[in-house]
Formats: sequence, structure tokens, C-alpha cells
Amino acid sequence: MQKENINNYLIKELNSFQAAFDVSPVSQTQDARGLAIAWLSHFFKEQIQDKTITKILDYLEQVYHNENYETHAWYRLAGLEAAAYLLTKDEYYIERFLNHLSCSQSWARGYFHECASFIVNFLDFSNFALKSSVEANLRLRQAYSEQSLLILLYTKTTEADKRKWLLDLQVEEPELYSKIIELLKANDFLIRTDFFKDTFEKAKSRIIYQLLNHSFGKAKSPDLFDSIEDYDSLLKKEAEHPLNKSQFDLSYLK
Repeated sequence: MQKENINNYLIKELNSFQAAFDVSPVSQTQDARGLAIAWLSHFFKEQIQDKTITKILDYLEQVYHNENYETHAWYRLAGLEAAAYLLTKDEYYIERFLNHLSCSQSWARGYFHECASFIVNFLDFSNFALKSSVEANLRLRQAYSEQSLLILLYTKTTEADKRKWLLDLQVEEPELYSKIIELLKANDFLIRTDFFKDTFEKAKSRIIYQLLNHSFGKAKSPDLFDSIEDYDSLLKKEAEHPLNKSQFDLSYLK
């Protein structure tokens, strides 16, 4: 994909995100802006320029230091935080993010889970904040418990480590263990959900809409992709993403 198009798009989308940041309630369009920025940061990281990355990071720092962060801003940043982590691999940008996966507001919790789908394959299964949030959601049977469990189970680790986690819970917290097993058995250890595929589609729909309505590249270079091979590569990357599917076979946990 044309590097110029990507960076021009990201800068314009970030500017629109900033302009609408204080609008309440948060619109679906605003959430989609965050998803689009995260999607591009995942699949086109190598083509995102340092100056674009700096704009994203600087804006996050600005909001983190706002006096209204704790009451007004924390739930609005998930897409940018996912993008910042993808672009830097600095866990500083997801420390708050992962704790918010188990927030009490279901509308915010859903968006954090959507944004987490972009970073899951870079996270370690042992990440304390992630595991604590997932266990809290499962303990309380909050909305998005299934998605929480899948996010944890598709982080970087072995199947043996996942089985050990469950066996340890059986001893240390049998009630939580029972709830997880009940959830798995109810689905015959095959969880079906379009949640993550729909998240990817939301991000792409936003990007397509913007590209059809604006020109981000030079007139002499209108093509989005440099070659057919670029598009084939994107399709391959998407297919390889562990959450980009509708069925999740967890039979190894039996």
C-alpha cells in the first residue's frame, strides 16, 4: 500500500479524532476512527513514518495529563493506545488499557475488547494485568466474558501453559474454575462468535469510506496498492491473525 496514502490518512484521521474527542456521548464514528488507526498500525506498521507515530504518542501524552482523564478521557483512547503499543511495543501504552478490559461500564468494556483484538498476538499469556482483567470478567460473568477468555487464550504461550492455568485455578479458586469449565462445556469447547471479525470489518469499512470520500495521495499516484502482491500479502496477514475467524477450537482444554 502506498506509504504516502497511509500516513496522510492516519494524520487526517487523528486530526478528526482530536476534534471530536470531547463530544459526548462518544459516537460510533469516533470509535471507528480509533479502530481504523489500530488496524493500520497492525497491518501496515512498516510503512508508518516516525513523524506519524510521534503525533499519535504526543497526543496520548497530552490526554494522559489532562485533569479530566480519570472521569472523561480514559475510555475514549483504546484505539490509539492499541496503535501506540503496536507501533512501539512499549507496554506503557497498554497498562491502563488492559486494566480497563474489566471496567464496570459494559459499553466501554466492549470497545476495549474490540481494540484488544489488534494486539493479542503480541501479548504474553503471563501478562498480569490482562489475566487479572479476564479472570475478573469471568468471575462476575460480565458481558464479553467469552471474548475475554479468547483474548487470553490466543496470547503467546503453549497449550500446556493454558492447561496448567486452568488446573491451578481448580485448586486456588475452584468457583472461578467451575465457571470457566461451565462456559466451555456449554459450547462443547468450540466457541462461535463473529465479534473479532466484525471488529476488523468496522475498521476496514471506516478506512474504505474515508478513502472513497477524500484524496490522501498525489493525483499522479492514485493507486492504494503498489502491486497485486501487496494486496495478496495483506490478505495473508489477515488470514494469519489468530482472532480473524468465527470458530475457536478449545478442545485441548478438555
